[in-house]
Amino acid sequence: MGIVCGVDPQDLKAGDHIFSYRACYTYAHHGIYDEGNNIVIHYTRTQPESLPATEPASGGCDICNYQPKAERGVVACCLDCFLNGNSCSSSLNRFGYGVLPFQFLGRRIGTCSLDQSDAPEVVVQRARRILIGDDDFGEYHILDNNCESFATYCKTGKRLSFQAESLKSRAIFLKHKPFRFQNLKTTFAGLVFGYKVVVMINNHYLS
Repeated sequence: MGIVCGVDPQDLKAGDHIFSYRACYTYAHHGIYDEGNNIVIHYTRTQPESLPATEPASGGCDICNYQPKAERGVVACCLDCFLNGNSCSSSLNRFGYGVLPFQFLGRRIGTCSLDQSDAPEVVVQRARRILIGDDDFGEYHILDNNCESFATYCKTGKRLSFQAESLKSRAIFLKHKPFRFQNLKTTFAGLVFGYKVVVMINNHYLS
């Protein structure tokens, strides 16, 4: 899986881009830590989640009053809610910025970037402006405008989702090549590595 940048909640700083893995490490949910208000600002699906007629709407969190099935778009909640109720520090990770090329190649996709982060106060201000509606982040799209896109935009001013772009690359490759289960692991590993090399070329680390 590469290097996972685990962080203790007590070590978080204002403007940190944090993420927590979901569904047995299938994907990660990303957000921005606002130390001043001790909250995480993150982006969720803009479409409301429909509940079965027999399922009553649940109340908000006792700490932050967050209601995940009712609040949509860019939202704010306590760290415990962001971690999906799992307060184990091993499930909390800090996204790395300004990493060296060899670190970028060695780490799991969607955990770091070659780009430098803007100043913490700029990062938090971007997140807060979208949260209160001064800036519009648009409709959620799982591949083109998601939680990682929001977090990287707050950090750098660029909307990027490394895990989504990697998934697109895999889908394009498999569309043009017959599926063979025995080669699946090698094929995906090669695609991820190839995607990282493309990113490095685009960032002028390779020529």
